[in-house]
Amino acid sequence: MNIEHLSDKHQLDNLEKEILMYFLSHPEPINKLGIRVAAKENNTSAATIMKLAKKLGFEGYTDMIYHIMYSKNKELNFNVPDLSSEMQYQLLECQNKFQELFTKYKDKQIVIFGLGFSKLVADYINEKLLIQDFNSTSNTHLQLLSKHFKERILLIIISQSGETPRVVEILKNAHQNEIDIISFLGNPNSPVLNYSSLPIVINRYKKLDQPKHTPNTFFAEILLLFEHLFSDFLNQPPN
Repeated sequence: MNIEHLSDKHQLDNLEKEILMYFLSHPEPINKLGIRVAAKENNTSAATIMKLAKKLGFEGYTDMIYHIMYSKNKELNFNVPDLSSEMQYQLLECQNKFQELFTKYKDKQIVIFGLGFSKLVADYINEKLLIQDFNSTSNTHLQLLSKHFKERILLIIISQSGETPRVVEILKNAHQNEIDIISFLGNPNSPVLNYSSLPIVINRYKKLDQPKHTPNTFFAEILLLFEHLFSDFLNQPPN
């Protein structure tokens, strides 16, 4: 969390900056820190801290605290073997490349493709991009993936198996035509893994040995990862 950037963006005063620094330097677990205790230790009121949370665009104190926790965790070694820590690691692994590609194609064309449940996720991402004024579409027009559109099109593709013939065909064609690709895959052994400029593997897909009725978190994890990556991109300070 860049205090100076936030200060410039939201016109924070010295007390508000000191409160943010207090939260960032507070020992874990910060989520157990009550607003009244925080106010007392900063010689201020709970109302002032709530006002700061609203000023920063959060729904309230708890929302702000969890955002600060996420920002702090980016700088930690993640040793807890849970979904959250795995996701944090993935975010760190692909954040720079994601921002590089989205910066490159901010004013160009983004095409998002998925089949079945993957199409529902593709449609969601498409709507998210359109709201932020990206030139985005969710379709499979192969003419957009010709060599003529090199450097003009970013392809985002979603596939749990990474082996669907239609997906393999599209990725192979785009790769041969030097189209930049971000792929969300559930199979680390997918034959198309190396076709992507940024492959993001949700490593939970098991082709044969999944017990019956095992929860499928692949699509939910994509949405969470994309939301964080896209949010980080939108919030990065201007060059």
